[in-house]
Amino acid sequence: MKNFTKMILVSLVMIQTLGIAPQARSQGNATDIDLSGAITGLSGNLSAITHAPMASLFDNGPVFNSAGTGAAGANESIYYQGGTGSYGSGCQYVSGFYIADDFTVPPGRNWLVTSMDFFSYQANSGTTSTITGIYLRIWNGKPGIAGSTIIWGDMTTNRMGSTVFSNTYRVLTVNGGVARPIMTVVAETPGLSLYPGNYWVEWGCTGSLSSGPWAPPVVTAENATGNAILTTDGGSNYGDIYYNAYPQGMPFVINGDETIVSSVPGFQAGTSSAKVVVSPVFNDGLFNISIRNSLSETFTIRVYDNLGRIISGVMNVEVNGQADRTLDLRPLPAGLYSVILENGSNRVIRNILVNR
Repeated sequence: MKNFTKMILVSLVMIQTLGIAPQARSQGNATDIDLSGAITGLSGNLSAITHAPMASLFDNGPVFNSAGTGAAGANESIYYQGGTGSYGSGCQYVSGFYIADDFTVPPGRNWLVTSMDFFSYQANSGTTSTITGIYLRIWNGKPGIAGSTIIWGDMTTNRMGSTVFSNTYRVLTVNGGVARPIMTVVAETPGLSLYPGNYWVEWGCTGSLSSGPWAPPVVTAENATGNAILTTDGGSNYGDIYYNAYPQGMPFVINGDETIVSSVPGFQAGTSSAKVVVSPVFNDGLFNISIRNSLSETFTIRVYDNLGRIISGVMNVEVNGQADRTLDLRPLPAGLYSVILENGSNRVIRNILVNR
């Protein structure tokens, strides 16, 4: 197997927006409920907005469906269900409220998962994250079903590596206010290796405010967005998550390295000794990529923005001993960018931060 040195994962720091948030209205701990009645003002072209996930091993679905329509140009997560509905579902770890959703490692792929990104909010927090922890575990089947077992993680270890404003607000309508700023919560996952198959990730969050934490759903042009489940008693019982009778999925992103296992004749896997270093981990946009290898191999480097758009030309690097390249993102806006280094049988996916 090709081995790459682990690059440090850093998370997006976005420009904070200022404003006076209205008081949140919630009901119980299981759901953050809108009690205002019918939703108005939905943009007629929302269904045309497509989601392009940023470079990652897996993206469970978009956390926003209206790009740039919020305060200070932020994105918005607008629900489609109509009428009275739910802003989000409870993921209050201290109360035993955990959310779970599934994902699949495709045939012929092995994943070394280095981190997972989740999304949570506390009403009226402002754009400085008040999330203080995330706890998670991976199951080899649906939680609560006979035969499903936990294969990694626990609900006693705080896995949070970082948390920042995701540049998205959960709202009822376009330009719908700043009461619910959604935070990206990065969970570190040391030692998590996954082989082809279907898995479930279960998580709960802690925060410093009294509201929530809450988890916003996947948002698309469809009312039904997934098959997430929720426990309100620490894992003894689980139930499907529905908003106005529509089943919901919950957004999360899996980051890490992927090994492609192939039976194609002539495909040579597992022979690379390459070591890759990207430095510094964050700066004003000028990064160094150093690849060291005892073999002669060609690597492809691509860079994507946080909407999944490729923002630099493909860089082909021939390595025979050592190769160094400079990645200049200084002309681009501050934010999170993803770098993919690939040579046919392995790829490394890491996030880099342009911070000014």
